[in-house]
Amino acid sequence: MRRRKLARLLERFAEAPSWDRSRRLLARHPELAGQEAEELLSDLVTVARRVGDHDTADHYDYYRAVLRRCREIGSDQVFLELTADEDDDELVALANEAAAALQRYERDGHTGDLDTSIEVGEAVVDRAIAVPTRTTALANLGLALLARADRHGAADDVHRAVTVLREAVSHTPPGVPERLSYMTNLAIALRQHHALGNANPAPSATAPTLGSATLVLGDGNPAPGGDSVFGGGSVLDGAIGLLERVEAQIEATDGRRLAVLTNLGGALITRFERLGARLDLERAVTALSEAAGTTPVDEVQHPRALGNLSIALSERHIRTGDDDDFQGAVAAAGRAVDLSPGSSPELPSLLAHLGGLLVLKYDRYGIPDDLDQGIARLREAGEATPPDSPEAPSRDCDLGTALLGRFQYTGDLADLDLAIAAHERAVAALPPSSPELPLFLDQLGTGLRVRAVRYRTEADAARAAEAHDRALALTADDAPDRVARLSHLGGALRTLAELSGNPHMLEQALAAYRQAVAIVPDSSPWRPSVMANLGNGLLDHASVADDAAELDEAVRMFRQAVEATRHDSPELVGHLYNLARALSTCHELTQEPADLTEAIDIYRRTCRLALNTKTEVRLMAGRSWGLWASEREAYGEAAEAYDHAIEATEHLVRAQITRDGAETWLATVTDVSMGAAHALMSLGKPGEAAVRLERGRARLLSIALERDRADLSRLAAVRPDLADRYRLAAHQVRTLESTLEI
Repeated sequence: MRRRKLARLLERFAEAPSWDRSRRLLARHPELAGQEAEELLSDLVTVARRVGDHDTADHYDYYRAVLRRCREIGSDQVFLELTADEDDDELVALANEAAAALQRYERDGHTGDLDTSIEVGEAVVDRAIAVPTRTTALANLGLALLARADRHGAADDVHRAVTVLREAVSHTPPGVPERLSYMTNLAIALRQHHALGNANPAPSATAPTLGSATLVLGDGNPAPGGDSVFGGGSVLDGAIGLLERVEAQIEATDGRRLAVLTNLGGALITRFERLGARLDLERAVTALSEAAGTTPVDEVQHPRALGNLSIALSERHIRTGDDDDFQGAVAAAGRAVDLSPGSSPELPSLLAHLGGLLVLKYDRYGIPDDLDQGIARLREAGEATPPDSPEAPSRDCDLGTALLGRFQYTGDLADLDLAIAAHERAVAALPPSSPELPLFLDQLGTGLRVRAVRYRTEADAARAAEAHDRALALTADDAPDRVARLSHLGGALRTLAELSGNPHMLEQALAAYRQAVAIVPDSSPWRPSVMANLGNGLLDHASVADDAAELDEAVRMFRQAVEATRHDSPELVGHLYNLARALSTCHELTQEPADLTEAIDIYRRTCRLALNTKTEVRLMAGRSWGLWASEREAYGEAAEAYDHAIEATEHLVRAQITRDGAETWLATVTDVSMGAAHALMSLGKPGEAAVRLERGRARLLSIALERDRADLSRLAAVRPDLADRYRLAAHQVRTLESTLEI
């Protein structure tokens, strides 16, 4: 009976024609502001939300907030706030100052404006009495706090933003137009709260959504964006629920719809990455496609919409393999960067995303210009990221990985050193508890191992093994990345075994390789490389132990790696080279004619395919093939093989931007030139042999000493952008020269 009577009183309070009547009713029935009344209203809100009646739920929720505030600060103060038309001119001026400072930060990116907006906004919230002034001040303060959290990663700013934005929503009556904006901005705050892992932590996403904060529009009204816990479930579910409710209510012609769709799409991507529900991904693509197509273009919201659309299309491409989705992702990311003002705080994230996609495009199609453009965008992203930003280590890691990839294509040793330096910065900047540390250690180890192979430095090999071992120790047994970590550790141990002469290291490498093969899924893109790595370990061990069974197993691993690799993948030539080496070793042991024929065919195919994809592989294949052919006294074949090696060496020398790099590759030319000369002499062509030996060495030396006379090592270290420009200019010169050569 008591609860029923309380329910009738609450209905009378909510339906009163004026705040004065509500105040008098509360004075007669103070139990309306009691805990029991709040619990009853909470139950009514929950029931209404459960059946999808959000209008009724909002109605009860608003009056619950009013009565709770009456209990907390007194009914006289609350009704003064509700009935006051506006605050004094001084306070309104302060509120406008806070909003203007936030707009300046959005336009220019100066953190001083952001701090001013927060400091002044807090003062306004403390002093404001009239509800319109207070709710607008709360909304703008929440957005400024979110912007600062985006900039510096401060969890306290996110928590405070959730509090003030929830208050802004709670104090705004249903039906007031601004309520949709406040709901959306609250959703933004809760999305960031979710990202911090403070509620229902999700696995880290492969690519973060962009633009989690939506700032003040040009007219001073808060723009929408969002996340909320209303409606039960997780923070993220509540955020999506809020955004969907706003989307359903906001008109197609309302300028705020762009930001609502942008944030809804971003939140759906986040939930998809956490739970894997395909429907969320499809809904994200739909919402973001609509947002990206709206007019007129908004320089804040359109880049966000396009950036998130690019992420959604990338995710769908990963799962379907649809090439149109991948191309659409690259195009959307490029347009997002083009539309972003140079001072936009979100430009570094957009540049990093575009750079990563361009590097992936190179991996997929093997077009060198994509790799160069990707590295340029990643470098711009790093330069535009404040040193104290939580994103700075990731920027260094991504750049280092791309530079390492370009080294493997061009052989430019400056890229290798810059890659290792970037990875070292990334590792040093992370705390020991960071979930990103295993990945960064793994990337650092890979660069060190490559340099150990190139310079034959045992110290680099030991550091590589240590980095990979630390990365593996920090990786869970059931983590998808464990396959790669095991395989990379095997590679570092194998290199260390070769350089140190310690056979125990080779045994450890084989054990790591076998563990990786045992757990890699058949559908994994890692599988070809994992099998090839085991093949390399088996080939090395078979040579030491003279084990024919291991040699046969190595051949099987290499064959499977070749069969599992796309015909247009840049990685194919490496797998072919390994298979040719294994078959030539088999022929040496068995003298089987089939092994001889197949090995020659694959060496020839490798050298031809590597012409435009993997220059160093072409060098290694040509040299290995030439030496093997010379041992068989097949001198015509040897001359063909060494020609590939000489041309590859010339290309590698030309690609260097430092004198040290050029001299390192020049050391290789003597070996291959002498091999070519010996083959031609054996064929009875002494004149050609002399020309090949002297002309080859003289030409390469001329390239190193004339074009690369200026030592660009220091330039590459302090102004890598200018080093890149030099590289492009030198490439243009080489292109022109090649058209004139006879």
